[in-house]
Amino acid sequence: MKADFYIKLSKWVLLALLSVTLVILACFFFVGFDNEIVLPGQEKPLTDPQFLPVLMWWIYILVIVPIVLILVYQTIGLVKKFMDNPKEAAKGLVGPVLAIALVVVAYFIAASSESNSLEAIQNGTVAPILINNVICEDTGSMVLTDALLYVQYALAAICVVVTLVSLAGLFKYVNKVK
Repeated sequence: MKADFYIKLSKWVLLALLSVTLVILACFFFVGFDNEIVLPGQEKPLTDPQFLPVLMWWIYILVIVPIVLILVYQTIGLVKKFMDNPKEAAKGLVGPVLAIALVVVAYFIAASSESNSLEAIQNGTVAPILINNVICEDTGSMVLTDALLYVQYALAAICVVVTLVSLAGLFKYVNKVK
């Protein structure tokens, strides 16, 4: 009975998040996406979508909140396991350590490439990013956005590889129920 409630609740939460995402994407692409601005010194007009900040904050929420929840529940589970069996708890640290390493590597890659991007924008070889008619020069948010995108790309690639390996049947003898 309790499991059915949680399954229904998770379906409703998923539908609500999907609905909000679709509304924000529709606003982003169909309302004000065709706004063009010609900045002084620029030859080509730049696109200035009106709902870019809303979309960026929604993506931040969709990425950062699950990461925080996973870290909280992993920590609680680790403490409980550590009290029962310290050896098993140490084995359970592999996943979180790899996840943290992935985020740190993505952040450093984003930070190193961001300085090159800012130089390219200043040299005029790359078009600047406009948010509400203002050139975005906030390196912190650009690094964070790039890092989160790199993490998502890496996780998507890992999911594809693991799915293909699983479909190939290489995991059929691992973790068999005894």
